[in-house]
Amino acid sequence: MVLGTQHATSTLQSGGRPVAQPMQETLLEALQQHLAMELNASSAYWALAVWFAERELRGFSRTFKEESDQERNHAGLFADYLVVRGQPVALGSINAPKQVWNDI
Repeated sequence: MVLGTQHATSTLQSGGRPVAQPMQETLLEALQQHLAMELNASSAYWALAVWFAERELRGFSRTFKEESDQERNHAGLFADYLVVRGQPVALGSINAPKQVWNDI
C-alpha cells in the first residue's frame, strides 16, 4: 500500500477536515491490526534498549531506541491514513514485552 500525499489530500474538504470514505471492514481491521503490531514492536525494541542500557552497552541501547522510534512512527503513518480517510483509529492495549534475557 502506498500512503502518498496526493491520495491523502484528495480526501480532505476545503476546510481541511477528513471526509469519510467507504472502506471494507476487513481492510479496516487489517490496518488496525497492523497499527497495533507496530506499537507492540516499538515496545519490544524499547525493552531491549533498556536491557542494554542497564548493562552499559550504550551503542546497542541507542540502536534499539532508534528502532523503537521507527516502529512508533510507522504506527503513526497508519493512524494518519485512517484519520484522513475518516475512519476510527482504535488504540488497543499493548502487550508487555519480554524484559529478561539470559545473555546478549
